Amino acid sequence: MGEPAMPRHTVRAGKQLRRTVRRSLRTGALAAAGIFCLIVAAAAQSPGGGMWVDASDGAVPPGAVLGGQEAPPGSEPLFVCHAYYENSLQPGKVRPGLGACNIPYGGKEVILKQYQVLVGGSYGWTQATGGYIPPNAVQGGNDVPPQTLPLYICNAGYNGGIHPGKIRSGFSGCDIPWGGQEIYVPAYQVLVH
Repeated sequence: MGEPAMPRHTVRAGKQLRRTVRRSLRTGALAAAGIFCLIVAAAAQSPGGGMWVDASDGAVPPGAVLGGQEAPPGSEPLFVCHAYYENSLQPGKVRPGLGACNIPYGGKEVILKQYQVLVGGSYGWTQATGGYIPPNAVQGGNDVPPQTLPLYICNAGYNGGIHPGKIRSGFSGCDIPWGGQEIYVPAYQVLVH
């Protein structure tokens, strides 16, 4: 009978990964085949067909999911990341100039040098307010024990930019890291698959 067909999103992600590797090898971006193996081994599948890929020190892998942008004049793109902190996995934002995944936690913007970036997949953003989380929201982590409630990826406009953050049941808005603080924004978007 043969093997069952792979889901379309898996095939599409595989083709994107092969193209990225071929391009990287041509341009010399991958110094050795071992780096490729490390990237693949460190990736974890996410609903929507994307993968969480290990990164550090502000690195953003090719194909990272765009989560927003800094305020003008720079307007640098911000990408979706998550990192382990205080026995939890917290969503946040990353760009090369930040040098880390910045998460909102405990009233502060926490800077974490080791993190994962969401790469590839088929996602969109849905408008929401007042703590609403759509049923097809993309989970980006889990809150601290003993609750360990799912944390979903959101973004919100604040001070001229659009910043990725987190939302969970019980929150009244998207919780973003900004200017050293944890900021709640009542009107936001939620990443969906």
